[in-house]
Amino acid sequence: MKTVPNRTIACLDMRSYYASCAAADLGLDVMEEAIAVIGNLEKKGR
Repeated sequence: MKTVPNRTIACLDMRSYYASCAAADLGLDVMEEAIAVIGNLEKKGR
């Protein structure tokens, strides 16, 4: 039987990742502040 290597896997929510980075860049505590991600439904994927 083959042994599978032990590894770490990270799962990131990319929809809010950039908003969290921007908030952290502004000095906000991203674990305590509310962050809203909004967009234009007429411009999906742009």
